[in-house]
Amino acid sequence: AAMPNTHDTPEYETFRKLQVYESAVRAALEDGHISERQRRVLTSMIESMGIDAKVAEALENDARAALAG
Repeated sequence: AAMPNTHDTPEYETFRKLQVYESAVRAALEDGHISERQRRVLTSMIESMGIDAKVAEALENDARAALAG
């Protein structure tokens, strides 16, 4: 409704999934580490959204680097 000319292309859907996963990683890393429970949630997200494991790892590494400053 806010963007009536936006179409849900496969590329956009993939982009959004990666954004959601990255947000979850950043939230999990707020205290500097990922707990076992948080890891299970992230793993479930990877599997349910069909995110490539190497892409997920790269996003996590980028998030850690951003927090390190």
